Amino acid sequence: MANYSCCFHKLAIAIFTAIAFCANSVDAQIVEDATLPNNSSITQQDNIKIIEGGSQAGINLFHSFEQFSVATDTTAYFNNPVNIQNIITRITGKSISNIDGILRANGTANLFLINPNGIVFGENAALDIGGSFLATTASSINFADGTKFSATQPQTEPLLTVSVPLGLQFGSTAATIRNQSQAPADDKTNASREFVGLQVPTGKTLALVGGDVILEGGNLTVDSGRVELGSVGSNSLVSLNSIGEDWVLGYENVKNFQNIELIQRITDDSFVISSVRVDNTIGAGNIQIQGDLFQVIGFNVINLINQMDEGIVDVGNINITARKLVIQDGGGITSNAFGSISAPNIVVNARESVEVIGGFNFNNFYVPSNLSSSTTSVGKSGNLTINTNRLLVKNGGTISTNVAGEIQNFRFLEATGAAGNVIINASEVIEIVGTSAQGLRSSIGSEVFNSGDAGNVTISTKQLIVRDGGEVSVSSALPRLPANININEDASNLGNAGELNIIADNILLDNKGQIVSEAESANGGNVNLQLQDLLLMRRNSLISTNAGKA
Repeated sequence: MANYSCCFHKLAIAIFTAIAFCANSVDAQIVEDATLPNNSSITQQDNIKIIEGGSQAGINLFHSFEQFSVATDTTAYFNNPVNIQNIITRITGKSISNIDGILRANGTANLFLINPNGIVFGENAALDIGGSFLATTASSINFADGTKFSATQPQTEPLLTVSVPLGLQFGSTAATIRNQSQAPADDKTNASREFVGLQVPTGKTLALVGGDVILEGGNLTVDSGRVELGSVGSNSLVSLNSIGEDWVLGYENVKNFQNIELIQRITDDSFVISSVRVDNTIGAGNIQIQGDLFQVIGFNVINLINQMDEGIVDVGNINITARKLVIQDGGGITSNAFGSISAPNIVVNARESVEVIGGFNFNNFYVPSNLSSSTTSVGKSGNLTINTNRLLVKNGGTISTNVAGEIQNFRFLEATGAAGNVIINASEVIEIVGTSAQGLRSSIGSEVFNSGDAGNVTISTKQLIVRDGGEVSVSSALPRLPANININEDASNLGNAGELNIIADNILLDNKGQIVSEAESANGGNVNLQLQDLLLMRRNSLISTNAGKA
């Protein structure tokens, strides 16, 4: 069973299932203040709170509330004119916004929600808007003409502007944003037919920018758009740039960051996972994550999926910038290609360290913690680049690019795309240590199970340590599957293994640690070692190249 679990992970790493859980409710209300030239007004119609009025300046509509929370089974409906492009909403009181109902707006207006006290999206929170959505615990939103719309210093008659938003200014504290949304699919925009949580329409941006940003059994879903998660400290300025339909955030003026977490939520002895999913069906989407400590703990996933045809040039990216990245207990950061173009690239810049540790075992189905890109079609899997000081892969964790194929109706379907390259620059040390309880090696590699070619693995570090069953590998082999799965693949059709290029001062292989290039047919890749000082091999360790094993 361990072999099947390992192989299945590599064939379909992005398949995750959320477990339903009971709804909760919040004591919620919307209370307007009197700080605008034309104040907001709220009327009740059944379970809909209709928000009208507000002060308009060109394409911008400004709302201001003392409190803003939305109860379960309630809709907060911004009944804006259809020519409005930006609905900018601030909360000037001292209470957190608890959103467990629906936020709705007309037309294609973007909705900005600003509450410096904190924002919580409950499990029933949902979006019914035609534009992008940005939730932030900033104290003000800044505009191109120098004006500010402040939630902490509201003026009796603030200067309202027709210019575009260009920045989020945080005050002396940066409060938390927490997302627990597991809202069901919306037939208009859903691509995955899963619990989508917070979702914006095709091509739009979904951004959470605050102090700590926590997805606790909460989902974010976008089609061919952008997800932005930003966690910053006090007195920070985050820039806003409108590029087409995207809102791209910049952190060049931020001096201190806070933490981002994807964690599970336990309800009634069941667990609810968190996910960030971007499906690229008509154009390239992107995921950008910026913080201090970024953790994906437990059976949670960040996934950017290409399902597009040929002719698309930009395939999208996952960009992660942090002091430290930790993926543990079955967490995953993945990009996948199900169409004919390449999977998105993954770039990690973690100035201190990256850790990929352990896995998750659920009903004998084992999922290793992973940082990976794969293809199950004719497209290429993406390139995976890591720049850090220290890298640790431990207890069955994996970093890989692969050509996986699919299992449908008990048949293994061949994929013909090539695997992307793995490029790792770790200025101090790389450690690849141990195996999982199921026998899965901790590993860095590029693999193909089909006629596509594996990618190259390039490692540059002062010290490379591979021990206790850890592995660095490039390989081309038939998958190991149970007897009830039919394989039409022929070993003679397998692709070539890639090259292994290692530049290091010292390499230590200990206790069955190995560096290998293997191909069942076709060409095995070269293993190129450039050493400054020492290569030490102990206790059944191995460096090998094998071709034509079949």
